[in-house]
Parts: sequence; C-alpha cells; structure tokens
Amino acid sequence: MARGWAFADCLTSFINSPVTAAGDYRCVVRNAPGSVTSEVATVTVTRPPLRFVPASSQLTSAGFQMRLSGLAGSGPAIVYASTNLVDWEAITTNPPFAGDMDFLDPDATNRPARLYRAVETSQ
Repeated sequence: MARGWAFADCLTSFINSPVTAAGDYRCVVRNAPGSVTSEVATVTVTRPPLRFVPASSQLTSAGFQMRLSGLAGSGPAIVYASTNLVDWEAITTNPPFAGDMDFLDPDATNRPARLYRAVETSQ
C-alpha cells in the first residue's frame, strides 16, 4: 500500500519578507524513491501601511521633526508637505531602506500650518 501526504488550502506566514519576494513558486520534494513537484503557488507579500508616529513629533527651533514608520525598502521614501491639501511639495526623499525614517522639515516654523503625507515608490 502506498503512503502519501495531501495538503489542501494551506496557508503559511513568513515575517519580514521583502516585497520583492512576491511571485510564483513551486515546491519540490525529493527522497530515495523519487521526487514530486507541486503546482505553482503565488506568493503575495503584504505590509503594513506607512504611518507617521505621533509620539515622535515635535516642533523645535530647527523645524518640525517626525518619524515615518513601515518602510519596506521597495523604493525611495518621499515625504510631501502642503498648506491646503491641494498643492503638495516633496520636502525629502530617502534611498530605499526598511524600517523607520526620521525627518526634519526646517520650513515648518515659517508657516501657520503644514500637512504631511508620504509614499514609498517601487523601483
């Protein structure tokens, strides 16, 4: 009698996988009697959204300091500023890296109000 394993609707999680790990994969299992190759499995990498960390925010004589969290390292991080939610100006661009990014807006002290948004572009 032959023995075997069957898996259906399997789900596994990998923590801290880069977004570049997404794609199609096959699993190959080998032993003395031979090998078996699975059907294609599509791996999707999700990540938490970018967010500003409120506890890190402070206005100093040098400008407004803030931390951006959730960078995946998929591309440059760009922080934009606006005074009216219509006209946005890039105020800093950093090379790709994963983790948190601290930044300073030296122009914030010269404005009555400043709004921020951030994007991480794909390369």
